[in-house]
Amino acid sequence: MSLNLDSRQITVESTLGEESATLKIYEDTDGDGNAENTAEYTITGGTERLPATGLQLRQKNQIWFELEITENGDITNQNQIQNIQITY
Repeated sequence: MSLNLDSRQITVESTLGEESATLKIYEDTDGDGNAENTAEYTITGGTERLPATGLQLRQKNQIWFELEITENGDITNQNQIQNIQITY
């Protein structure tokens, strides 16, 4: 039996209807302004808890993201990303 004590995760809350979104997270670990680590996720709606695979997620690191909604139907005001939370 193994116990995973790693609490690092990304939580996304969204309402996307027929659409999906791509969330790309970039992490600069040495302060040079360039991303040493990246992760990419497909968001389909609701509350999604995503693993922090490929990211260190240390508080001293600089983190930024890109979000792109993929149009599968009509994008309306009801298609929203309500929250993106990164837990260290």
